[in-house]
Amino acid sequence: MPEGNLKADQLDIPIIDRLKGIPGFFGIRVSEEAGFETLKEDGPFEIRRYDDLVFAKTSVQGDFLKAGEECFMRLAGYIFGHNHFHENFSKTGGEASSAEHRVMSMTTPVFQSQDTQGWTTSFVLPKTEKFASAPHPDDARVHVVPSPTECWAVLRFSGRMDEKEMRLRARELAEWISEEKTVHLTKDVRWAQYDGPMTIPFLRRNEVQIRVEPVSRYQ
Repeated sequence: MPEGNLKADQLDIPIIDRLKGIPGFFGIRVSEEAGFETLKEDGPFEIRRYDDLVFAKTSVQGDFLKAGEECFMRLAGYIFGHNHFHENFSKTGGEASSAEHRVMSMTTPVFQSQDTQGWTTSFVLPKTEKFASAPHPDDARVHVVPSPTECWAVLRFSGRMDEKEMRLRARELAEWISEEKTVHLTKDVRWAQYDGPMTIPFLRRNEVQIRVEPVSRYQ
């Protein structure tokens, strides 16, 4: 059964993740970043091939800010220990106790997207976490899913990320993709935030990303 919405003071945040917030105030990022290969650069625009990733994700209906806050707390609860192992799985090969859980580190970026389910927020699990062995969320509204290697076009920008700015940047990126001769845009759009709300706005790293596919696939 889903547990109630966690509050910030209910999270047992590891000291290492608390310390990361100090350089983060100045836009200095020390967290693990989702792996990718840059295929093309054009000023603030890029085309990237992302590695196979494992996401923890959850969705909430509502406006961008409130939905984002609720999603973030659910996912933070999961990675900071509100999780459990499958009853017949453990690292040693024996059965795992229901009391066993794993505390994971925050990674960057935090992804957000919108569809018929509302706003979806996704955390990338650390590279050491594999889909088959990742702990199960205690909150049934959190889902752990694998993501295969995919190509995404990216536009990087700074400042505060509100819904109006996000839509504007997405249109700008779509226009850039339409001029590309090697890729087609898809309808998959997501936004990426690399910094917390305490980071100085002009030092924040934000991105809009649109999944792309090779033109050859359509020929």
